[in-house]
Amino acid sequence: MRPLDLIMTTRKEKPINDPLDVASIIITAITGGPSHVRLCIKGLYENWDFWEVTYPKCRFGKMEEVDYKEYDVEIGRHRNLPFPLPREIAEKAVGEMKRVEGRLYDVGELFFSQLFDTIGLDHTDHSDPERFVCSSGVEYILTCLGFPFCPLDFLVSPEDLIKSEFYTKVEEGGESIEST
Repeated sequence: MRPLDLIMTTRKEKPINDPLDVASIIITAITGGPSHVRLCIKGLYENWDFWEVTYPKCRFGKMEEVDYKEYDVEIGRHRNLPFPLPREIAEKAVGEMKRVEGRLYDVGELFFSQLFDTIGLDHTDHSDPERFVCSSGVEYILTCLGFPFCPLDFLVSPEDLIKSEFYTKVEEGGESIEST
């Protein structure tokens, strides 16, 4: 994985063990795609592997936390992000991640705005611009860097990121393949 790659997870069909399992199932049902997305930051900030917006707040984490028995994992990237990542882009990304670390998860965006957007109901986005769900947090960071996946959308789901013209899936040897 490269810095700022997307780590997409989709819950495998398993018995429900805790409330986050229920949330994962609901997110997949609402968006039609992965239930969670994180940004890879391995090598960018201390000893952390990823940055994510999860319930209850934005945080940094380690890959050991991802249970491969419970989740399918897909790695993707923005096809226009330069590699190796220039120092100024890396510093700006980490600076913004640190700035929003600890911000609360936007439950209202997930369960109301995303649902209404998905089923095509007209509504006003009442999301707090300083609170996110996983996909809007990833989009926010990449937009700050000038590399949005969905530049015209206010609400972004993990599936929207995958469907973006800028998304490229990374296959198991590290090779990028064109998204369909």
